[in-house]
Amino acid sequence: MNTKLTNITWYHHVTLLSKISNPDQRMFFIKLSSKNRWSRDAMLTYIRTTGAGSSLTSILPN
Repeated sequence: MNTKLTNITWYHHVTLLSKISNPDQRMFFIKLSSKNRWSRDAMLTYIRTTGAGSSLTSILPN
C-alpha cells in the first residue's frame, strides 16, 4: 500500500472523493497534503483557491 495514502485521514479522502473527480488530481492532493502535513481544512482551502474542482492543469506536475 502506498504510504502516502495512509498519511492522511479518512476525512481527507472523503473530501477529495466528493470534490475532485479526476484520480490524478486526487493523488496530487494526497501527496501534497501528506508532504505538507495539511489539515483537511488547509487542503480544502488550497483546492478552493486553485479552482481544483474545474481545472488543475496549471499546477499539476507533468
